[in-house]
Amino acid sequence: LLCTCLECVKACEYLKEFEGYPKKYIREISNNLSIVFGFRMAKSLVNSCSLCGLCTRVCPFEIGMAEVCSAARREMVAKGNMPPAIHDFPLRDMEFSNGEAASAVLVRPGTHQAAFLFFPGCLLAASEPAYVRTLYRALSGFLQAEVAIALRCCGAPALWAGRAEAFDQAIAKLRSIWKSLGGPPVITACTSCSRVLG
Repeated sequence: LLCTCLECVKACEYLKEFEGYPKKYIREISNNLSIVFGFRMAKSLVNSCSLCGLCTRVCPFEIGMAEVCSAARREMVAKGNMPPAIHDFPLRDMEFSNGEAASAVLVRPGTHQAAFLFFPGCLLAASEPAYVRTLYRALSGFLQAEVAIALRCCGAPALWAGRAEAFDQAIAKLRSIWKSLGGPPVITACTSCSRVLG
């Protein structure tokens, strides 16, 4: 790797915290996956990255720790080397958000399709439901069209945790909802949802 400028380390608190640079980190993660199997050195390094992609944007060679850490998490999960407790709460929260008690798809009575689908995301819907109602009303008025709303989680916690199967299930359910509404343009209120649904 041509990795000497440290531009990403200057821009990212996560990379600064481990007092190194991507070439060194990638070597540690690789050794962790192939030699010590997820139980030592790089476990914290792998799980501390927020996967925001800032490092890729500032790197002249587009080296991305997000991709490295995400792939490492998937491999650790697949090999059974990821301690379940690390991602337990976000995964349980996602499961609740997509369960019967918290998820819903709302359309105007008598309609089955929509011109737009508003997807506020689970965090906004759980923490500020009044904002979701206000945004929904504003969108409906501004767009002068039928706007459906889907209340659930996009699956980002599973993606972040390296749980490919759980992520695929969340996306498949969302795709099914979207298709049942006629495949309308999706409006999100969450940057993570925007990236996931891209």
